[in-house]
Amino acid sequence: MGAGRTYRLAILIPNVWGIRNIIHSGVLRSLNEAGVEVHLVMRHVPQYSHEMDGDYHDACEIHPILIPQRVKRTPGKAFLDGVIYSAFMQHNQIRSYPIYSRWFRRSETPRLRLRSNLIRSLGKTTQMPSIYYMMHRWSESLYRRSVDLMPIRQHLRQISPDLLWSTAYITPDEHAYVMAAQDLGIPVLASILSFDNLTSRTSYLQRFHHYTVWSEWMKQQLVLFYTHVSPEQVTVTGTPQFDFHRRAEFCLTRQETLSILGLEPNDRYFVYGASTRQLAPDEPLLVRWLAQRIAETKQLKNYKVVVRLHPLDDWSRWNLETDGLDCLILSGAWLTKPSADGWAFITREEQVRLVSLLTHAEACINIASTIGLDAAVLDRPVIGIDFRDEPQAPAELLYSEYYTEHYLPLVESGAIRIASNWGRLIDIMIEAVLFPDKYRANRQQAVQRICGTVDGRASTRVVATVLDLLAKSKEL
Repeated sequence: MGAGRTYRLAILIPNVWGIRNIIHSGVLRSLNEAGVEVHLVMRHVPQYSHEMDGDYHDACEIHPILIPQRVKRTPGKAFLDGVIYSAFMQHNQIRSYPIYSRWFRRSETPRLRLRSNLIRSLGKTTQMPSIYYMMHRWSESLYRRSVDLMPIRQHLRQISPDLLWSTAYITPDEHAYVMAAQDLGIPVLASILSFDNLTSRTSYLQRFHHYTVWSEWMKQQLVLFYTHVSPEQVTVTGTPQFDFHRRAEFCLTRQETLSILGLEPNDRYFVYGASTRQLAPDEPLLVRWLAQRIAETKQLKNYKVVVRLHPLDDWSRWNLETDGLDCLILSGAWLTKPSADGWAFITREEQVRLVSLLTHAEACINIASTIGLDAAVLDRPVIGIDFRDEPQAPAELLYSEYYTEHYLPLVESGAIRIASNWGRLIDIMIEAVLFPDKYRANRQQAVQRICGTVDGRASTRVVATVLDLLAKSKEL
């Protein structure tokens, strides 16, 4: 960036993952050091500087995200969006679609089932890209009629950014800002937040000036499924969320970790990465039964199970399920319990706790959770539970999620050892204790394919991409 040249960047942070990826990873600091005037547009403005990690609180200007006021009802838009989504999924033969459809439709009333079947049928007949892109433009037109975008446009005019950065394009709070930026001719960069976003989330047809992705595999998915995106519009950077796993300052010693967990100095433990009530209503019961099986197994009876609660779950659903089980320890994902809308100002300590917890664990047990990737990055054994055919197990869990597009590479690589019954699960747990390095090459292969380069410098590559786009923005 040229001497004395100041660029202005607006970053949308509608959820906690943006705090992690932009603030705690060092991206904000690097942008500030490069002379960029940064404006954070956040779900909530922090009241205290410590919520923004102290030293970097003054490195930017912070604005609340404006929610556009609804001015007109648009009957049928939700149905139209369902048809567009169905058409896109069926055209691209995305296996996530029937998996999630079956799960979320399992308790539908006859009326809702009829509506879902109609959406699927219409999606099948309109699955040509030219048709569902046309329907998408119609949906955007309906959205514009239903809300007042003027305050959003005024907000962006006030900030006057050279570039708008979308950190979570799947979040509805960002949609109005992206559309307003396009109205004003402001280029928009979208960072694909997670490995499931391209094949199982909404806002799939949103058009952006440029994209950053984790890996070549994600880039191939983006270009293949989203026909309006060219390879030149996509930069592979890795993701800052795994930078913490490669930085020594984010990992405590074993003794420090055990102390935080309230364990004894010689204790050994497994991590169970919990899901949400939405995807795993019976999970507390499953974990309780797991603890009972461990207590009955000679080789494992002295081990603990640390249940890392999902950041966006209702933590209260776990309270009663652990009564009387000394080997179970509940560990909240965040030091600050999230609000009803899932928001919390997470700190660096949350990342320290996650990295340390997994680093010193015997293995990470989960049901198709992203935490399996965290464990693989840290070279810890990953164990999956798929009890669809196990009669002595709770049924209300989405076991089939292993076979979605985003999770299947982890399965196919052999990086995750999947147990189909209790006996197999116990055997795999014992194997992880005795031979923790056995599937190291498989984990490395999966991490390279899904996550890209994990060297602690993804934030540096992201910043370089942003600076390049800022420089080019003057040419647009």
